[in-house]
Amino acid sequence: MNTLASFSLVLLTLSLVSSSMADHKANVFNNLPGNANLVVHCTSAGSDLGTQTITYLHDFTWTVNNVLNCDMSWGTVKGNFDIYDPERDATRCAYGNTCFWRVKEDGLYLFLKEKKRLELQFKWPGKMKIIISILFICGLSFFVIFMSLLEPQNFLGTEFDVRVINGFTNNSSLPLVIWCSSKENDLGGRALQEKDDFSWRLRTNFWGSSYNHFVCTMKWDEKRRRFDAFKIPRDIQRCGPLRKCSWLVREDGFYFSNDEVNWRKDFSW
Repeated sequence: MNTLASFSLVLLTLSLVSSSMADHKANVFNNLPGNANLVVHCTSAGSDLGTQTITYLHDFTWTVNNVLNCDMSWGTVKGNFDIYDPERDATRCAYGNTCFWRVKEDGLYLFLKEKKRLELQFKWPGKMKIIISILFICGLSFFVIFMSLLEPQNFLGTEFDVRVINGFTNNSSLPLVIWCSSKENDLGGRALQEKDDFSWRLRTNFWGSSYNHFVCTMKWDEKRRRFDAFKIPRDIQRCGPLRKCSWLVREDGFYFSNDEVNWRKDFSW
């Protein structure tokens, strides 16, 4: 092979190599609503390519041969995307080795050469979180409304009257000492003589039964007893349509009634 033929072969080889290593481009067009600016910060092969602010209906182009990774943001929405990947995009992008991206409210669209149209490739992660949050709030609101119609007393609250009566009959001069409280209300103490009573009114609420759980500590002579004066799971039904929860404390124990006519012994001292 003569010198001229060898040189021609070298030039042909270099031309083929140069063609296979031709620069590719990634073009980003801002098509966001409300004339919003698109802020783009890109890196490629370890190099920081800086930050670009692309105004509405304008574009910017990067020339690359390696993966082009970009952080994009507009308003409170943010996302990170590979807008060029040689293995993925070398053949699917449009003519002239350029990948044309159009950024919209719902995500990033790429013009595909074979299909000759834009197709959604990436959705905004932040937008999905907002949509999920909105759906959750709507679902929770529907649940609260439904339950408030089904069982309004559990959501709007129901008033109950609680009363503790000293029912001793042995004419003792020793008072019945009582102290009652819930998680958020301390009702203080009383010294009840025979036939005296200690009463209060409460309203149930949606946020939990612990705030409506009233516990009383009783002391008479050498006797001590701590008991649940009002507890939703137990009393919300048994206090009856009058919502009256009454206790009569006697020498032999504690009696409950929802009308103060019929008394039933609950427990002893």
